[in-house]
Amino acid sequence: MIDVYLLEQSGLKSSEWDEYVNSSPNGTLFHTRKFLSYHGVGKFEDASLVFRKRDKITALLPATVKSVGNKRVFVSHPGASWGGFVADDYLKHRVVEELVSKLIKQASKLSCDRIELTLPPHIYQRAYQDDIPFVLIKNGFSYVKRELTSVVDLKQDLDTLVNRAVRKGVNKATRQGIEISYENNDWSDFYDLLTKTLEYKGAKPTHTLSELLRLKELFPESIVLWCAYLEGEMVGGMCSWLVNSDTWLVFYSAYNLEMTGDRILDLLFHSFIDYYKFRGYRYLDFGTSSLNMQVNRGLINFKEQFGGYGHFRDTLAVDL
Repeated sequence: MIDVYLLEQSGLKSSEWDEYVNSSPNGTLFHTRKFLSYHGVGKFEDASLVFRKRDKITALLPATVKSVGNKRVFVSHPGASWGGFVADDYLKHRVVEELVSKLIKQASKLSCDRIELTLPPHIYQRAYQDDIPFVLIKNGFSYVKRELTSVVDLKQDLDTLVNRAVRKGVNKATRQGIEISYENNDWSDFYDLLTKTLEYKGAKPTHTLSELLRLKELFPESIVLWCAYLEGEMVGGMCSWLVNSDTWLVFYSAYNLEMTGDRILDLLFHSFIDYYKFRGYRYLDFGTSSLNMQVNRGLINFKEQFGGYGHFRDTLAVDL
């Protein structure tokens, strides 16, 4: 029989949690305590779970409890892009059934009225199986969000991946003298450019500059900044995260709004894809191209020019 414990009552150290995540076939940076703890103590009511059988870890589940109106919701950690179960191998179907049953009982024990889980796209599951969503649905869960994230398969030939418009854009940006700085540290200028880019779109960065710098300090090899310069001035940039051993996630990109026709991002993304493809990485995840099932057609068209194609980032929920 599988037993379930809140992390703080399990006796499992944060370092042991992260060691398990990093050695698992479906754990990502977003599942680690190192990432989740950067938010600081007290910001979230942590409800992360440890599942054990005969003192051996069966699975981990990062989560919090949050208040929505007068309801308590057990939710995938809101400080991360996704959550879901982490296990060290394929899970037998009967084990998944027991994990979901224990999850529901634990959420009820925490006086929660609802459970919401956001699952990673399939590319992050090297032990890929659909037993988990199957069993969730069988236990009353339903899809409340199915967003599309655009993924580039880096095993394909680069000339096959990018279309003619991108190649022309790369040539134009190169002729203009735009230069790419690989794995840059000019975070302050990038953040200023990012803020202006998002303000134009009616949005703002998810992180403050100090939070980004803190994350870079925590994950120096896994968070990289690439920038584009013209005559010494930053005109574009992209912040990407290595979220598992073979997949990069584009978290932020920005460009000089007065140079929209100068194909800055074409050169940036083309250079990035070429660089990490050559080094044997498997995927580039461009991030979501939809919001509440409404596709941003300009955004998804741009990503498709680089060979991006859609994968679901699913959120399932059940009222208890």
